Amino acid sequence: MLVEHLPRLQARPYSVASSPLQKSRGCSELHFVYTLVKFPASKHDGSGARYGACTGWLDSLTRIIQTAASPDDSVTEELRKLSLQDKLTELKVPVYLRKSTGFRLPKDSSVPVILIGPGTGVAPFIGFLQHRQAEWQKSSDLVFGEIWLFYGCRYEDKDFLYRSELNKYIEDGILNRLFLSFSRDKRKEKMPRYVQDNIKLYGREFVNQVFEKNSTVYICGDAKNMGMDILNAIVSVIQNERGIEEQNARLIVSELQNQGRYLQDIWI
Repeated sequence: MLVEHLPRLQARPYSVASSPLQKSRGCSELHFVYTLVKFPASKHDGSGARYGACTGWLDSLTRIIQTAASPDDSVTEELRKLSLQDKLTELKVPVYLRKSTGFRLPKDSSVPVILIGPGTGVAPFIGFLQHRQAEWQKSSDLVFGEIWLFYGCRYEDKDFLYRSELNKYIEDGILNRLFLSFSRDKRKEKMPRYVQDNIKLYGREFVNQVFEKNSTVYICGDAKNMGMDILNAIVSVIQNERGIEEQNARLIVSELQNQGRYLQDIWI
């Protein structure tokens, strides 16, 4: 009786980590990135841990692929190896489309962009890079603005998402600057720990890229902590480089938002 009266679980929104221009086996794919949410179980639960309702379910669906994957293969590569006869093709994940908030690359490919996405916040930017690469392959006559990416995670060897892909984008010239930070990696103590530290470290270049080269800034990630920390870091570098009061620096950021040059894809 209790279950019958409980409300339906709300759908979980995820950013798409792929471009419609990128195709595999002749068809488009939708890629998503998620973190398996873990939290302590109650003292009456002997399992020792509980998992998020949605991420735990997604993890259970892909566990057989994770187990089968070799150290050099990603889950995506394992999925691509499946044939139509595999039982895994019978698995279905219900999805729904949510109206776009305008979080997409500029229509003018010559506009430079600054991408800021720690952790799984890098997801939509992988799609951006795929899209830019596909555009470049399709038409070498187009002029492309620079792409900068500020990325961070806890450990370089444990949770550096899309490491090989990002290095390849750098090598191919699709991604022009990659700023990395590892918050808990003791081997990287001399490096900036958080994305906002890198923004401050390269504050002069950041401000020049935004105001002299008219870059558009994109931010993706957690709204509660990351979003506010990055906003404060950007306000700080504008304040320092322009020699103005904090209030005026915040007004400048607000104006960037009004112009569609400071875009956020954040979650609570």
